[in-house]
Amino acid sequence: MQLFRSTPGWARQTIPRLPDWSAGLSLVSCLLSLVTGLWIYQFAAHAIYIYSRTSIKTGLMFISVLVVALIFWGLQKLVRSPWGRVLKAIREDEEVAKALGKNVFWYKLQALMLGGLVAGVAGALYAWQLTTVYPDNFQPLVTFNAWTIVVLGGAGNNVGTLLGAAIFWAYQTMTRFILADIVPLDDARLGAFRVMIIGLLLMVLMVLRPQGILGKKEELTLGR
Repeated sequence: MQLFRSTPGWARQTIPRLPDWSAGLSLVSCLLSLVTGLWIYQFAAHAIYIYSRTSIKTGLMFISVLVVALIFWGLQKLVRSPWGRVLKAIREDEEVAKALGKNVFWYKLQALMLGGLVAGVAGALYAWQLTTVYPDNFQPLVTFNAWTIVVLGGAGNNVGTLLGAAIFWAYQTMTRFILADIVPLDDARLGAFRVMIIGLLLMVLMVLRPQGILGKKEELTLGR
């Protein structure tokens, strides 16, 4: 069985048949993330050297904006493609998608691999900003922050995700300095206090607008 039944012809030709498909898919996903991350890392290094020899941060920001724009454009094309419409149908009702002859399991795996690809690119830029990466950098709080951004902007909406990221990091940046003058807490407790405020705001958002700022209420579904 081919790895993907609905992918373009070039993809079906370049990906070999794998006897153990589950392990093979995991391996391919990891390799895609790794190779893409390394490519972005190398590209960023050259671009920063060329365009910003006096300011590494400025060059990194330029590359980050460019990469985000390219990824956003690609994801928007995918969402509006037949493949994206199938994913929307699966999100609404898997049984209906199965009844129409769609292989739900394969589509989910393709979406998972695409997410791994985007995560690999983001990880490369994140590592470049920190200049070094340790396992301790990836605490559960990182996942919570990413989830907050998606929920805030609106799940299933790429523009909403960008808006959620802008609002979230604006809040993080401003409260880092403002709360220190208002709340008499040390740095460790102040960080926990900021997370608590985010949690309270999310609770209010879930009550007043559960679909997020730009999310559509008719597309809001609960897990079955």
